[in-house]
Amino acid sequence: MDHLTDEQLYGLVGAEEPTGTSATAALRRRHWSRVNAFAHTVVDDPAAARYLTDLAFDQLVRGQPSTVSPVRPPRLLLLLTVSRTAARLPHGPRDHGVRGRGAARVGPPRAAEPVPTGGPVSDQLLARGFAALPPRTQALLWHSVVEREPDDSVASLTGDRPEAVAGLVSRALESCHDATLHLHLESRPTPGCSGFGRMLDAATTREDVRRHPQLTQHLGECPDCAAVLRGLVALREAPRPVLAGAVLGGAPGAAYTTGAVPDPDDDTLTLPRIVQSSPRGPAVRARDSALRQPAAAYAVGILTVLLTAAALMAVAWSAEDPPAAGVRAAPETHPGPVGSPSRKGPPAGTSPPAHTSASPVGPPSPTGSPSASATAGTSPSSSAEPTPGTTPAEVVPFRASSFVSAVNSGTGMCLDVRGGTFANGVDVITTKCRDGATTQQWRLDDDGLLRNGAQSDYCLDSRGHNGQSVGIWSCSAHKGEHGENLEFSLDTTGRIKPGTAPGLAVTPEGAAGAGVKLLPTDGSADQRWTESAG
Repeated sequence: MDHLTDEQLYGLVGAEEPTGTSATAALRRRHWSRVNAFAHTVVDDPAAARYLTDLAFDQLVRGQPSTVSPVRPPRLLLLLTVSRTAARLPHGPRDHGVRGRGAARVGPPRAAEPVPTGGPVSDQLLARGFAALPPRTQALLWHSVVEREPDDSVASLTGDRPEAVAGLVSRALESCHDATLHLHLESRPTPGCSGFGRMLDAATTREDVRRHPQLTQHLGECPDCAAVLRGLVALREAPRPVLAGAVLGGAPGAAYTTGAVPDPDDDTLTLPRIVQSSPRGPAVRARDSALRQPAAAYAVGILTVLLTAAALMAVAWSAEDPPAAGVRAAPETHPGPVGSPSRKGPPAGTSPPAHTSASPVGPPSPTGSPSASATAGTSPSSSAEPTPGTTPAEVVPFRASSFVSAVNSGTGMCLDVRGGTFANGVDVITTKCRDGATTQQWRLDDDGLLRNGAQSDYCLDSRGHNGQSVGIWSCSAHKGEHGENLEFSLDTTGRIKPGTAPGLAVTPEGAAGAGVKLLPTDGSADQRWTESAG
């Protein structure tokens, strides 16, 4: 039954044996680890946490109306049961209500960064807006945005195609925004609130609308409209902690997005931590020493010597004799500065980029190619020579002088934004390359900002290069403190290096939907990126 979606499995839970038992077992395999990990964050006893998890699964199977709603995804039903049960426990070690274990409710760990929120009013509205969405839409948001599951994992839970998840999640966030605003306007806190619906909608993304005199006056008179606007802005800027806090409640939501204590007796999943945008110190996560085998180092050294010798021989040969008839001469190239985020302009004869949308940091400008000659350092091919009239396919290292896709040489996948969601702290991942996908297109500006083609006011963020996955952040932060985290450069092989640590390179973590990290440069294909016009 593992091939069935969550909704299909949930529908079979009450079926006759052995179907019902098999469906229950499949749901337990899928969701036990995360639910049990969450239980460890809200009670201080491992046995009590396990009991809360068992209780949640028992209530899911029994379908008790008082605790289980049929309009939620299964995992969210389980998490809500754990959260509500734990909320009835007092703080301190006095309680014996959870199976006589003496468990106590614990506060969430402190987040390293403040979590944006609109306050209790907006949290309640966001929770209602989220609950108004269809269960499948809730599942897309919860598993992709809050839990950061890879696209293929989300697709297996919801029944969607992995390549469609990013677009569906982006639309789901918009649906949550619209539902929340609609519910707020329906409640009519003041008679004039409904007339400000469009302005409130636009104000979530436009600073100039927020400063409009009429809206400013209304927000001063209506605290509910002010609260919902703060909540909707927070939803766009940091959807993960905002959704978790609104749906699970402030303390449990913060615990769910901050971390969990592992249970040594179970195969418990450790929950991910809150995305941090401020610098996290100079520490750099190095690769495991097992990957640094001496044989690999010797091989790289020998290869370097051979390539250098081949290049010198080619130069000497070309100086003495012209190429033989029937052999196509290498095209002339125009090398530019290497590894520097500051570049002056395009080489003569190049056209400006097609995308020139403005951004808060100033107008983006076309940039020159950072790559040196494509023929330097290449080894002779063992394949047959091209015949006259044919042109071998040329692989162009990632230059990003205009908006182009960044294709990884090792995996063949493209650099993308998780869920197609543009908000501070969203992860950058690798996914299957898609023709015309603007979220997979990037451009390097003169100031070293690597802008995204779908929303050019969001840039690649190194997050302090401390080993955490790379993300995106508003490009306007480049003018502020720690703005150097947004600066990158490209070398001649197409490696993407952070300006704060040029010895590191953007490296994919695994299969489609997995994140990318900054790891020490090692010459591998996984750290080289090539251009595709997308």
